[in-house]
Amino acid sequence: MRSPDGRVVRHLVDASYLIEPFPGVWLLMIDANVFEPVSGIPVGTSGDLADSTGAGWNAMLRHKSFMFDWMRNVADRASRFGKCLLAFSHYPAADPLDDTLEDELDLLGPTSFSDRIPVSAVAEALMDAGITIHFSGHLHVNDTARVRRGGAYLINVGMPSLVAFPCAYKIITSEDGHLHVETIGIGNMPLDPAILTLYQTEVSRTGLKTGNMLNASDYGTFLYEHLGHLVGRRFLKREWPRDLVSLIQALSLLDVAYLAGEPQAVATRGAISAVERLRATPQARTRLQERFQDGASLGAMESVSMLSFLADWYRLRMASELALDWIDEERLALYAAVSELYQQSSSKQEGGVQARLALLFRMYGKFVSGLPSRNFSVDLSTGSIVSAQPERR
Repeated sequence: MRSPDGRVVRHLVDASYLIEPFPGVWLLMIDANVFEPVSGIPVGTSGDLADSTGAGWNAMLRHKSFMFDWMRNVADRASRFGKCLLAFSHYPAADPLDDTLEDELDLLGPTSFSDRIPVSAVAEALMDAGITIHFSGHLHVNDTARVRRGGAYLINVGMPSLVAFPCAYKIITSEDGHLHVETIGIGNMPLDPAILTLYQTEVSRTGLKTGNMLNASDYGTFLYEHLGHLVGRRFLKREWPRDLVSLIQALSLLDVAYLAGEPQAVATRGAISAVERLRATPQARTRLQERFQDGASLGAMESVSMLSFLADWYRLRMASELALDWIDEERLALYAAVSELYQQSSSKQEGGVQARLALLFRMYGKFVSGLPSRNFSVDLSTGSIVSAQPERR
């Protein structure tokens, strides 16, 4: 492994292996960790190797091309011997966030997630090597992603974590040219009192506000509340533009609906004033009432803060369809109604805050309508994916 300037050379171990745990199924376990030597830092010095976290498969293309030759050899033999070949690595090999990377970069700029999304060349290289099914972790995302090219395909199954929302694992069954994926949630487990004790000790020491997290009666609810807590404590602070954070903290879902109906683009810094003006304009409220054909919907929207919406936005981002078990159906209907408003809004084409909010709701729409990610079957000859009837929590 060479540093970018070529002057530092390190010999590292690749821990990939192939195993047949039971007849007919090959598991290809891929070591996609790449620790690249850093230019100008002597070996053995702190910081002499780049962290592999943000590199993943993108770095595999640059530094471990021999792996793709080996994978091609394995895939060829699996085909000749009639084996079901399943590949696994820590990092996603295709975008596990429902193809929202471009929107995320436009809305937020580089984030901890965007830096870890593989470039399209990764899927191309894996398809060239004959890999069709790949399971990944790293992001703790429950998701199914598929890339097609002609008759070739790559399906990346993002595996959720047992220690983060939506806390689940998957059972894989191979039979008759099909792969069946069943997702088993563990959210109904009782919450270990030791966890609550540790959190309560930290809260007593720091005065940290945890919302409803410590009132959870089961493990799933605890993690559901924990992810919502991270939105304000971590994501908004670290990754969101300051001006957009101020708006999200101040506006309701109804306020955002008002902005969608404003035909002129509104500058982000003037959005709160614009909302106040629209609220005081009877015609603006009438337009929304006519749009929804139900005045009660406006009251329901007013009761939902944008912070609450963003918490559910992140839950859907991480859990895909598993999050639908946890979010109230009436609230989902409100989100869908506002999303549709932004799809139809003419002002989003003119820049301003409406264009930014339109990106947010477009990403939401992709999170809520992606490929099946709970219980589904894959036709290994075509790559088609069919959902099975989900089991409700």
